[in-house]
Amino acid sequence: MKIDFRKIKVKDYDDKEMCLDISKEVGDSFLRHTSDYGEFDYGHEIFHHGLVEVNAQNAKAIKCYMEQEHFLALIKKAVFPLLDEIINPKNKEDKK
Repeated sequence: MKIDFRKIKVKDYDDKEMCLDISKEVGDSFLRHTSDYGEFDYGHEIFHHGLVEVNAQNAKAIKCYMEQEHFLALIKKAVFPLLDEIINPKNKEDKK
């Protein structure tokens, strides 16, 4: 699944929707916390491009680093369900 971290839709208490660019912050979180070359490069891609393909391994890393960076609940509430869907995809048969 692709996620564009430049266009994350969040809602405030009045259900007013806003679009936030968190690509720099998410990319920076990889820079500050990873010791893995692959993750470092992935963070660089998020930082510079925003739109990235996210697999289960990357989704787990993004969640971990967002927790370590103390992203606001408003942002985590918008991003974590997307990541959880990638980590634990629902079987299409379950939806029937």
